[in-house]
Amino acid sequence: MFFYNNLIFKGGVVVLFILLFLIIFSHNGLIDYFDLCEKKQLVLLKNKKIEEKNSKLSLQINRLKNDKEYIGHVAKHEFGMAAADELVFRTTGNRKTGKWKSNLKNGILNDIDKP
Repeated sequence: MFFYNNLIFKGGVVVLFILLFLIIFSHNGLIDYFDLCEKKQLVLLKNKKIEEKNSKLSLQINRLKNDKEYIGHVAKHEFGMAAADELVFRTTGNRKTGKWKSNLKNGILNDIDKP
């Protein structure tokens, strides 16, 4: 009788280890579950960043449709445009070294830059 109880106990332990192994390592097991949780967090983070970018773009679109001062700002700073009553001085040079060339020489426009 003891032999059969011991055999049933050992068989039960073996079955439990097999089930535990299958739960952890099988397809769609715990390892896959944790990988999916990590991927889900990355997707949620990317989604949040995209939503923030969409919000900023929506605000910018709204301002471009309704705010004339903002339109002027964008035209001036992004496209290099100027109003009819503005005078533009262009400089060339290297920002890192601080060496700049201007189209003014002693307060007078260079001959090359004159229209």
